[in-house]
Amino acid sequence: MSDISTRTGARIVAPDEIYDVDADIFSPNALGAIINEKTLNRFRVKAIAGGANNQLIVPEMGELLRRRGILYAPDYVINGGGIINVCAEISGTYLRDWVDAKVKALMVTLGEVLDLAMESSEPTNLVADRIARQRIGRTD
Repeated sequence: MSDISTRTGARIVAPDEIYDVDADIFSPNALGAIINEKTLNRFRVKAIAGGANNQLIVPEMGELLRRRGILYAPDYVINGGGIINVCAEISGTYLRDWVDAKVKALMVTLGEVLDLAMESSEPTNLVADRIARQRIGRTD
């Protein structure tokens, strides 16, 4: 089913073939548990970053991605902008500057997660979980 767009160079593949495509980024969106024992070794990407929730079928997949040299941007870190905007919308006092500041803070948090993961050789999902627990005052 491979078809190459002459305008963009993009290649169209069947849904199940997407895991085997050589690319810089795999971006799972609207489908959770997409990183699992059936797909893990098929990825031919440098990074996984997308808007789907719960992309890792189990937390251990983060370590397996790290071992394969695939950078994983934890879903709930990069996916937070949508909920921030919705929060502002339903508050009744939507302030674009407040939303922008919160989204910029997410970018800083992602950088923090990636830096700490590289320094500690830990998977990014575990680093993000630890930071989240610290920020809400939980130690478990």
